[in-house]
Amino acid sequence: MQKQSLTASQEDYLVAVYLICKKKQVARARDIAIRLDIRTSSVTNALRVLSSPGLINYTPMI
Repeated sequence: MQKQSLTASQEDYLVAVYLICKKKQVARARDIAIRLDIRTSSVTNALRVLSSPGLINYTPMI
């Protein structure tokens, strides 16, 4: 199994998700965007990328 390297940005997202989940049980894209001071659309894209290799569980809200 090959180890995947994360970018600094991906690490920031994972830390944000962890810290928000620790407080609220779930990390919404809006909460992550506020914490990282970025657009929600950027967060959504990053969450899709991080969920692909199974680093997070991502379920889009309808």
